[in-house]
Amino acid sequence: MSQRQLLTGFRCTATVLCAVIVAHAVPAQNNAPVKQLRAVRELSINPDDPNWAVISPADLAVDARGLLYVLDYTDQIIRVFDSGGVPVRRIARKGNGPGELSTASALFVVRDSLWAIEMASSRVTRFPLSGGAGRTSVIRPKTTQQGTTFAIASSGFLATTQDTSRPDWASMFVRVDAAGMVLNTVLPATPRIKTFMVFNIVPEGLRDRSTYGRQHASQPLVSAPIVSFDPNGNGVVRGASSAAPFAGEYSLTAIGIAGDTTWRRVFRYSPIPVTDAQIREIIENLAAPTVSDGIRIVGDRKMIRDSLVLAKSWPAFTALTIGLDGSVFLKQGGPTTPLQTYWRFSPAGVANGRFEMPATFRLFRATTGKVWGVSRDKDGNALIERYRLQ
Repeated sequence: MSQRQLLTGFRCTATVLCAVIVAHAVPAQNNAPVKQLRAVRELSINPDDPNWAVISPADLAVDARGLLYVLDYTDQIIRVFDSGGVPVRRIARKGNGPGELSTASALFVVRDSLWAIEMASSRVTRFPLSGGAGRTSVIRPKTTQQGTTFAIASSGFLATTQDTSRPDWASMFVRVDAAGMVLNTVLPATPRIKTFMVFNIVPEGLRDRSTYGRQHASQPLVSAPIVSFDPNGNGVVRGASSAAPFAGEYSLTAIGIAGDTTWRRVFRYSPIPVTDAQIREIIENLAAPTVSDGIRIVGDRKMIRDSLVLAKSWPAFTALTIGLDGSVFLKQGGPTTPLQTYWRFSPAGVANGRFEMPATFRLFRATTGKVWGVSRDKDGNALIERYRLQ
């Protein structure tokens, strides 16, 4: 999608959302405005040494000493930096043996251990923070439908599976032990929502050739529930729009590891409408000529438009992150702009600040006062960054 959007309009919308949240979500704040925060960059890591450069950051974790653990999906090496960005050591290597990583995509620091999760195979590898070899286990959930282990719990592991009692086989989250036995349901299944404008483009000359030349593309224009897990393993937070699409109501629900709801907040927001001009721009971009196996492919605009799930509004929020101290961060949805807005909530779900970050920034870890993440420079190189919120 083109980045030619009006930044001023986006900020205006954010201001409206601020006022609405104050009026409906946090009356205990006596209608005081949600604080506008400023993100000040404290650290940017981009080593010249190729042994320490990160190509495809998949996840990062922070321990109590401030050490930063960065998982590179490309080589499956975890690079460790101190709080000043100085390289400390490298952990693991690519492979399928004990202590090796193959498709790891998630990191957790829980007590005295660093955990790496391979969701595709449910492989879990534990590395002592003090150093030493890793130990690998396969935590395959013993559920009716094949499940996937995806996170560490303070006691056990979190896994996702499907509820076969429902006609749509919606996903549900369960807690399992080291043997994969289900201990309890953490988050019951919720109805599936069509979350994307999805379509296939099959060029005329390749209709009879398997999937060659077929393009798959999507644009997120419909709000869907977001579930984020606590990096300390204490539960999950679920964010969702109201049952009535685009009604301007959003809820946050914190659920403990035993499946108990610890708090729930509902607040109003001002939906950002999707304009006809934006829809046309999306279609034009997706119909632009591409080349596959030396064959020029041109998208059929009518086929694209007929296949789209057209939404009236952009999703309210597109990402949810639980902080290391229990705070909650929501990334506001909307058209692409040079800056993106994040909302910060207290560990009890009370909105207490908002701030803007560069559009290339992806938030991985946070506390009330700091955020860690990855952005890209003008050449596309990954920058591991830390910002202070003030």
